[in-house]
Amino acid sequence: MAVKQLVLPIVCRETVMRVAHSIPLAGHLGKDKTTRRVLQRFYWPTVYRDIAQFCRRCKACQKSTGKKVVRAPLVPLPVITQPFERIAMDIIGPLPRSKKGHRFVLVVCDYATSCTHEAGGCSQCCRGAATDFCKSGCA
Repeated sequence: MAVKQLVLPIVCRETVMRVAHSIPLAGHLGKDKTTRRVLQRFYWPTVYRDIAQFCRRCKACQKSTGKKVVRAPLVPLPVITQPFERIAMDIIGPLPRSKKGHRFVLVVCDYATSCTHEAGGCSQCCRGAATDFCKSGCA
């Protein structure tokens, strides 16, 4: 099966590239897909270079093309063998006020045993949270 392509004059090339790349049905598909779309019907000697330059100049593509973010490698956590060698603490709230007027709950989770402890009715400040944790007898 023969491929039928029209050899485009210079004055028509920009219009064909714009239609193949920028109209809503084209969807700004990038250099490779725009090139394939153009080559289905048209050809000119510098088609690959011209389409690559056109796509690089496209303002909509420049705005939406994401930059690759270099992520830090994951570091394995050390194995925890002793209870309360490493703990996680979080304050949950604000909740509806308790009878004592507290609106937050301190939650402590032990990494070694996965055991959780709640110190109900803590204050939101760090000093108060630590004091509430020590008073609850979990440490």
